[in-house]
Amino acid sequence: MRPRLIIAPGKDKALLRRHPWIFSGAVKRVVGEPQEGDLVDVVAPDGRWLAVGHYQSDSIICKVLSFDTPDIDEAFFRRRLQSAIDYRRRLGFFDYLSQKAPCQPLEVSKSRSLEVRPQATNVFRLVHAEGDLLPGLVCDWYNGIVVMQAHSVGMHRLFPMFVDLFRNLLGDSLLAVFDKSSATCPAVPEGSAFSVPSQGGVPEGSTFSVPSQGGVPEGRGGSKITDKYLWGITPTEHEITESGNRLLINFYEGQKTGFFIDQRDNRAMVQRLAKGHRMLNCFGYTGGFSLAALRGGAEFVETVDISKKAIELCNRNVALNFGPDAPHRGTVADVMTVFSGQCSVVSDQCSVFSDAAQQKLNTKHSTLNTQNSTQLNTKHSTLNTKYDFIILDPPAFAKNHRSLQQGLKGYRTINQRAMEVLPEGGLLMTFSCSQAVSVDDFRTMVFTAAANAHRQVRVVSVLPHAADHPVSIYHPEGEYLKGLLLEIR
Repeated sequence: MRPRLIIAPGKDKALLRRHPWIFSGAVKRVVGEPQEGDLVDVVAPDGRWLAVGHYQSDSIICKVLSFDTPDIDEAFFRRRLQSAIDYRRRLGFFDYLSQKAPCQPLEVSKSRSLEVRPQATNVFRLVHAEGDLLPGLVCDWYNGIVVMQAHSVGMHRLFPMFVDLFRNLLGDSLLAVFDKSSATCPAVPEGSAFSVPSQGGVPEGSTFSVPSQGGVPEGRGGSKITDKYLWGITPTEHEITESGNRLLINFYEGQKTGFFIDQRDNRAMVQRLAKGHRMLNCFGYTGGFSLAALRGGAEFVETVDISKKAIELCNRNVALNFGPDAPHRGTVADVMTVFSGQCSVVSDQCSVFSDAAQQKLNTKHSTLNTQNSTQLNTKHSTLNTKYDFIILDPPAFAKNHRSLQQGLKGYRTINQRAMEVLPEGGLLMTFSCSQAVSVDDFRTMVFTAAANAHRQVRVVSVLPHAADHPVSIYHPEGEYLKGLLLEIR
């Protein structure tokens, strides 16, 4: 018999609304001794079965897999994965595979207005956790390679089964499967094992264990997980194409699953709007927005990121698409120093940050040892650049509700500085990917930044993540990416 979570009287309202998270405060008692990642039944005070999910030793004590059936077996997960794949097929994400001719690499050209072929995007989200009724599991498709990322031990235990299921469901279009869970999966108990009843149809069986993997780097919560290929080809770098732009992806070193797939539609908007603009791409990573701007005909693009490796790959991506003489500069710097005038990329209209403001973004993503600051590809560094289009796509400043207020201060600071330096009629595309930041929090932050900057601001467009990141109506937290395109007057 499975362990059970007995819900406290009056604490079942969220469950009855089918919210997939059960918080520890809603549980009156635990029957049995569930281990991290075990299946547990969720039971009402009167003994009624309510749900089944994966147990976690966290404030979210259970992530619900089903409100409809207690039978969690191989066939259950096959149906869920098939449903996720079919949804993407209906939206056309797999259409590029059916083209008569495969997508050929774009020629490097002096012209940046090359026609975008219909098959020129081959990267998208394949499984979006709660949005696909598989909480704790994220899978992304990178031109034939599926990158799986577990956000729960229960899901990570199932990876061998998922590999076989994807091989069965995706056929010859699948080239490889990569596990990128070291930074996201909680602690995995050594020698833990978990089995799923087989119902046939999977090539290599369905009973799996997670053996001890001593000697590998620890992930979140001390989990001994290493990022690695689980099946198929094993390239260190893999090329993808998005809206006609070629990008090199390093799954071992890349953030998230390797690239920020959720911004695809917003990069397409930049590509439509970029012509003639001088653009500053802050927190630019490997240059997704910058490539879109260059493809759209931007006059000049500056990419700023604190990671030297990210900027080096960004410069390679720019050269891959537009050659060595593209009007682009990659700068390794803290965005704080950019807006404070310590870097040459912004005009002297900028004001200097106070010590207190510096501390607001004192995180591993935003703290810069200025002695190690390096500028790469400095052909255009003598330009007195004045930007009229700024993109702010920072990391999650608020990882949880405990850090919400501090994170909002960080967002407000960088948005205010961007508004202060933009000319009249300039554009600001700004985002927050913090799940703890609500839509109202984000709008209020932008309002305050505009008021502090003494600028008139017009909302041009609301910018969510793309359709391959579906959001369950019962799980509003899944709408984690908030964005606005603003005109600054």
